Amino acid sequence: MTTMSMEERLHRSVAGDAAIIATMAQSTKEKYGEEGLAALRDSLEQTYRRLIPSVARQAGARVGDGTIEDWATVEAYICRMGGMEFELEVTPEKGILRVNSCPMEGQFRRISQDCCPEV
Repeated sequence: MTTMSMEERLHRSVAGDAAIIATMAQSTKEKYGEEGLAALRDSLEQTYRRLIPSVARQAGARVGDGTIEDWATVEAYICRMGGMEFELEVTPEKGILRVNSCPMEGQFRRISQDCCPEV
């Protein structure tokens, strides 16, 4: 058995997770159409809403009564955790997150071209 570095193991794990997510999204769309994708998006949103307070605390952001800066702290933390390259623009009125590259993108595009925009 070949010994893999921690970075290679993480890369393969992320690629595997991306393949599973894209396959689930593609199958859901094929069988249930837009209504199925909407249900999948809703479920993911509910899951993330439960997880975000814990992630915010880990990132050092305020939970519940935070500001746009706290939002930016959480988004940056999540992007770094996921190995994404990104840009954040934050003003007192709004925050903009631009993801320039994502380690899951290749698998998403290989399996389901529309996975990112649809899910």
